[in-house]
Amino acid sequence: MSYPGKNALGWDKFRVRDDPYKPVYEAWEIVSVRPTTELRSFKRILGVNLSSEYRVLDDGYTGVRAAPSYSQAELENMVAANQQAYETATPELLSIAKRSSYAQDLANRVFDLPGPLPSKVGQLLDHRLVATNKCPYAGREWKIAALPAMEDWMTDEAPRAKGWSLFKRSGVSQEYPVHKWLIVLRGQETKTSQGFEAFDMHSNPWLKMDVMDNDAQY
Repeated sequence: MSYPGKNALGWDKFRVRDDPYKPVYEAWEIVSVRPTTELRSFKRILGVNLSSEYRVLDDGYTGVRAAPSYSQAELENMVAANQQAYETATPELLSIAKRSSYAQDLANRVFDLPGPLPSKVGQLLDHRLVATNKCPYAGREWKIAALPAMEDWMTDEAPRAKGWSLFKRSGVSQEYPVHKWLIVLRGQETKTSQGFEAFDMHSNPWLKMDVMDNDAQY
């Protein structure tokens, strides 16, 4: 039986080639579309809205999908640029003494994502963990390394924040109903072994002793 050569197997397409300890980066897009809010009725006196009644439609959704068009160098530079931008940004006057680290701020922003997105991001990390830890000789982990907002993915420029106004024609408008982020994952090989002990939900680590004790009785 003949086997295809290394080139035919497409080894050059794998992100890990020679150094298994070098970090691997992946880009994923996460999107949140809020449910549509419709104005049903409102009361206005002298141009001022006193009360409004809204209806929320069941058309919102969240999604997570791979973005494979980024190279490893691009993602590595993106992570470094996000960390540097946070560390060099001028903090607010009241938060200078208690400013969080980049890692802590990143964790806060992940868990502050709207709706079920934190759970979906957790599922993504768990799926990547399971898919890349099938080798009995290496342990690998995945962490979130960057979470930049994609504010200009619908148009060439991001929308400008609207100023507050007391006079509006149709009540309170829905502010930024669509949000999109690029989440960068960093995978690393954290440990190696001559062979990890295999176990599952039904395995018994005392099986050898149980068998020996059972044989000794006969």
